[in-house]
Amino acid sequence: MKRIDEVTVYGLGYVGLPTAALMATAGYTVYGYDTNSEIIKTLKEGDVHIEEAGLKTLLRAAIESGNLKVVSEPRQSDAHIICVPTPVVEGKADLSAVQKVSETIAGLIKRGDLVVLESTVPPRTTEKVVAAVIEQRSGLIAGNDFYLAYCPERVLPGKILSELVRNDRLIGGFDKESAQVAASLYSRFVDGALIKCDCLEAEIAKLAENTYRDVNIAFANELARICQSLNADVWRVIDLANRHPRVSILKPGAGVGGHCIPVDPWMLTGFTQTHLIQAARHINDTQPRFIANSVAELLKPESRVALLGLTYKENVDDTRNAPSEVLADALIKKRFSVRFCDPYVRKFKGEEVFASVVTAAKDVDMLLFVVAHDEWSQLDPAELAKVMRRLLVYDATGKVDPTPWRSQGFEFYGLARRK
Repeated sequence: MKRIDEVTVYGLGYVGLPTAALMATAGYTVYGYDTNSEIIKTLKEGDVHIEEAGLKTLLRAAIESGNLKVVSEPRQSDAHIICVPTPVVEGKADLSAVQKVSETIAGLIKRGDLVVLESTVPPRTTEKVVAAVIEQRSGLIAGNDFYLAYCPERVLPGKILSELVRNDRLIGGFDKESAQVAASLYSRFVDGALIKCDCLEAEIAKLAENTYRDVNIAFANELARICQSLNADVWRVIDLANRHPRVSILKPGAGVGGHCIPVDPWMLTGFTQTHLIQAARHINDTQPRFIANSVAELLKPESRVALLGLTYKENVDDTRNAPSEVLADALIKKRFSVRFCDPYVRKFKGEEVFASVVTAAKDVDMLLFVVAHDEWSQLDPAELAKVMRRLLVYDATGKVDPTPWRSQGFEFYGLARRK
């Protein structure tokens, strides 16, 4: 079997950087490459450009060991790992970064090398883009002259390092030998099961995982709208329904964000007629405006609102595709003044973000809980009551206990909570 000693990781973002650091600590010589010169500079100084528990310590250990080398030019290696962004623009995946990296690898690849695509992509990208580009430009043939696999990440921001190690991993081989070689590469640092399949199966499975969650959340959000129209508590309804042994409804909220769930479903459409997936996307995309309309019923024009939580999920700094941005725009369009507060975010929509809720709440008319950060559990309603102009709370997360707020004279409302 092919022996792998040197690895080049292309793209040092939320997945590429942790992967490179883990591979280095597992004993591989790793070249971490990114086209962003500022990222390269930051990493060479031993710092990180993304917030992730334990990442800075791991990075420094990997660099100090000599196994991780941050480079501004890609190197020849035994394995090439592609971890570049694949954003969705107007419902279609932008694969230009995958195309460009494939061209770069084609100029470096040797017989017997392994190429692994980790980026989330539409079905057949591994074959139709990566293999096709490398074959055309290098003259080498996938499955014959070089090994090729699709091995998608399955991680949760905030827990990336532990999940890269512990989670089961799909090893989608271009052929059986490619799957074997790729499994050998990952076996050095992955404790989870390495599940061999073909490229197409792995590509579809990766998209299906997040699409399933998107559809489930859309059902929860639509159920919340039904409950709100009936003056029923959706949180209680979901708890009751989930007592059924074969039912597991997810939680509604202000919308769906992040780099996966609102993006991946679009990569499954376009191959045949799809209805459910597109309907779910519409529900989740319009949920922030539904919240804005609900809030507007409680406020007068020119009211001041403090948005508490700007990230796409709790306890992380990631604002990619965050519903809070659409929600803020909708509130501003309705002539409300909006302030931003989040302990994990410094700037949002070009404006200052308050770390202190007390500061953000001064003279505002409403506290709008958008993301359920743990820090909110430490808030003192009595202290906030002293600085607010009107004592009004709206909870879109379902996790704020109304009792202490009401005891201090607050009007408390929420997404599909019984009035």
